[in-house]
Amino acid sequence: MGLPLGITEEAHYHTTDFELKSGQAIVLMSDGVVERFNTTGEFLGYTRLCEALQHIDPTAIPAQDILRQIVHIGDVWADGHPLHDDVTLVVVKAT
Repeated sequence: MGLPLGITEEAHYHTTDFELKSGQAIVLMSDGVVERFNTTGEFLGYTRLCEALQHIDPTAIPAQDILRQIVHIGDVWADGHPLHDDVTLVVVKAT
């Protein structure tokens, strides 16, 4: 995690190389995903999202369904509480 890309010329970023094997997926997202509020004002948070993602088998479903599951996790957490931030999700799956 770090500063958003392009926010300042002084920002320094680290790169990481990795290889996705067939069936594996990577999720890129904005902070709006984990900063979904529920009706009591709590954030969803990285820990809760990661725990919920443990129940998704990326090898069994297409990238679009992984994305839908993440949106569903946020919607269930929010329980009708409206979004207060933008949400950006990208799911890339290796074939």
